[in-house]
Amino acid sequence: LPIFSVAVAEGESVGDLPKLCNKVIEVVSDRDAARSALVQAGAAQETATTATTAAIQAVSKLREASQAVDVAKQWSEEAKEALAERDELYQRIAEADMRVKELSREGSRKEQALAAALKAV
Repeated sequence: LPIFSVAVAEGESVGDLPKLCNKVIEVVSDRDAARSALVQAGAAQETATTATTAAIQAVSKLREASQAVDVAKQWSEEAKEALAERDELYQRIAEADMRVKELSREGSRKEQALAAALKAV
């Protein structure tokens, strides 16, 4: 009955039943379309909320990844420094090894000279 009152209020005659029925169908269709639009809007809002939540999580993951990259860069620098120190130690060891060999040769020569001097005496 409220639909009939809308149609009558808009100037339709109650005696003009086909027009009144068309008006009722039009009002019901508009109402159903509005409900459908509301349902679609609700679904769109839910999708937007889900997308926003996913975007916030993605930003958080990007921040974590950025921090991990910073830590990796720091470790890389520390590793480079450690390798440089290692190379320097290897160089010192090589120099010390050469000095030991040199001293050993020198010691052998002195030992031979001493032995020759003892033989001569």
